[in-house]
Amino acid sequence: MITTIVILVLLIIILLITLKKITTYKHKKYVVLIIIETLCLLVEFFNLTLKKNSATINTIASIFAIITPVIIFILEKYNIYLNEIIILFAEKNNKIDLKNVLLNIIEKYPRSYLAHKKLAEYYEKNNETKKAEDEYIKTISLRPSEYKNYYNFAKILKINKDTDNAIRSLKEALKIKPDYIEACLLLGDLLYENNDFKVAIFFYNEQLKYHPGQYELYYRLGMCYVRTNDFEEANNYYKKAARLNSYKDISSLNLGQINMILRDYDEAEKFFYEGIKSNDDKISANSYYYLAKIKILEHRYDLAIQYINMAIEIDYEIKNKIENDEQFLPILGKITMEKVPRNFKSKITKFDEETIEHLNKTYNVVETLSDYEPRENYRENEKER
Repeated sequence: MITTIVILVLLIIILLITLKKITTYKHKKYVVLIIIETLCLLVEFFNLTLKKNSATINTIASIFAIITPVIIFILEKYNIYLNEIIILFAEKNNKIDLKNVLLNIIEKYPRSYLAHKKLAEYYEKNNETKKAEDEYIKTISLRPSEYKNYYNFAKILKINKDTDNAIRSLKEALKIKPDYIEACLLLGDLLYENNDFKVAIFFYNEQLKYHPGQYELYYRLGMCYVRTNDFEEANNYYKKAARLNSYKDISSLNLGQINMILRDYDEAEKFFYEGIKSNDDKISANSYYYLAKIKILEHRYDLAIQYINMAIEIDYEIKNKIENDEQFLPILGKITMEKVPRNFKSKITKFDEETIEHLNKTYNVVETLSDYEPRENYRENEKER
């Protein structure tokens, strides 16, 4: 008897909640729930009137009329709706218009997290970046603790040239998940673009606490220290990056350039000889370019000509550097400036290019200030010291 009364009370409460929801959302699933709950109410009234208490009937009523709606209501509290199953089906079926499916779900359930998230991804995939941006804002408002949304939002903001807000979004992601290395790397790239090298260094170093064996962190720290003209620190981080053997060729080139600036030509040569073995044409050509500069310092002009011709053959664009570099004046007339047709391949980034160029300019300044001291004189002076 007591069990039947408790079930009746619960059924009435759930029926009232369902009626309120159907007036708000006008969805047929609530009609189905109301029918089930009404039938179960009738059964329970029948049991109460006849003073019979069937355990089987009570169990069925509990499952279908109480537990099921409660589960649905709990899921909806977290913006999860049964209709979202349609999304998973639509994603796999190319014949179904996914965009319209998502828009229809959002129309019925404006707080559907999954529908907004999938719509944001749809717009992103189809290069509708402004619409994707709006949808990611909604996903963040619906689930502010989901760190990946901030990262995805930042990627769209980066495309839309909204760097400041992208940086803010990535910082939020790192507050939620401090070891989120993808967010840190993207944040570092954006800070690098803004010339905020010291701030980028701070975030990279924070990430090293969680990922001490991550090549990208050491390499990017090396890049940032180069741009702050702290070549000793850059040297240390590039060496650590090179030891991890993940695309170490670019680290070898940068290490060679740094040792040129530090005027340790023997050490520089070692790294450039590593660089010329690279499968990346940009790295290989620049390594030959610097080896030619070293040979000019040694007055070994035949080797210098050989190396610089190799550099031009690999990367014809490097001739512009040669023509603007006074160090090549002794051999300029003997350099082959003809373009050799070949498939040029390189995967270095814009930031890599900027680092190479910054190191090149820095070396040229250092060399000018040192009154262009030939290498053999440099070695003699080192002995005297």
